[in-house]
Amino acid sequence: MNEKPRNSRQLFWIGVVVATIGALALLAWSRSAASSSGTVSSKPNLITISMDSAGAAKLGGVPIANTNIRDAAFSALAAAGVRAQFAVPPTITNQVQMSNMLETLQSMSRAGLFATNNPNAPSPYE
Repeated sequence: MNEKPRNSRQLFWIGVVVATIGALALLAWSRSAASSSGTVSSKPNLITISMDSAGAAKLGGVPIANTNIRDAAFSALAAAGVRAQFAVPPTITNQVQMSNMLETLQSMSRAGLFATNNPNAPSPYE
């Protein structure tokens, strides 16, 4: 009875983030489908994840402060075959920024965005 409806501004930004994630996944999928047909070079898709001054991850310039959305975006990009690189911020001024950076790196690693943790790739030790 005492529930407040979600603020329309919050819903707008959630929609923007979901649409951005969907557009990035669709773009990555279309490029991978085109590369399998030979129309695009077989060079892997690569996206850069950066950090803003508050320590939030930025995907394509859009800050993703919510950890659940960040994890879902990274998983969607990995499922689309996109690889990522991480741009380390030039200065880390406090413990919160360091913690957020480490959490972002762990999330990227769990999602399989780094080219070095591909479980389907042949092992050089076999």
